[in-house]
Amino acid sequence: GDAGQQLFDTYVSALDHTLRELGVGDVSVGKKMRKLGESLYGRMTAYETPLRDGDEALLAERLARNVLESETPSDGAVLAAYALASRARLAAQPFEAVTKSPDWAEVKA
Repeated sequence: GDAGQQLFDTYVSALDHTLRELGVGDVSVGKKMRKLGESLYGRMTAYETPLRDGDEALLAERLARNVLESETPSDGAVLAAYALASRARLAAQPFEAVTKSPDWAEVKA
């Protein structure tokens, strides 16, 4: 919906700003943004189903590969558990609370 698009637009704008602050020239920004966009869409696609379905094992596998650069699915287990707990916690909050001061899941070691 509109909130999702606003979040995405804010994220992309922040990426663009950060690249420019890091000294990436105008000519290169577009190419780098395209690569970052492809990576973002790939990860969104990889995580969407396991997050929606609460499939912790599949989410752990994909997070291990994409975030931790590991081929061992169990390496992503703690991060997957946190992501699913945060999704549940955020879903239980009114939209306004999520946009102003979200209550995230507790980080467990």
